[in-house]
Amino acid sequence: MKIKFPVIAKTATYGVMHMVISFFTAWFVTGNFYAALGISALEPSVQIFGYFIHEKAWQKWGRNHPSQAAPDWNVGGCGHVHDIGRPDHHHGHDHKH
Repeated sequence: MKIKFPVIAKTATYGVMHMVISFFTAWFVTGNFYAALGISALEPSVQIFGYFIHEKAWQKWGRNHPSQAAPDWNVGGCGHVHDIGRPDHHHGHDHKH
């Protein structure tokens, strides 16, 4: 399994963010600084690992899987499907979108 740096960097920044949010949430709920510190070290550490596995699985099977393809959109009720990814795509008739 080849791991790319952006995935690791994204996982690390997510982990830091998660720990900070977890700390302040736990401190607010418990009122105990040290309990909040323990909770914010343990729970997000497990979540970081889970997120990393989720990210790798999503890269392999998620967004590129045929069952996850974007739907075709019939925009404006004109009877045909527009390529919404191309703003210059025009069919020769006027639309009021």
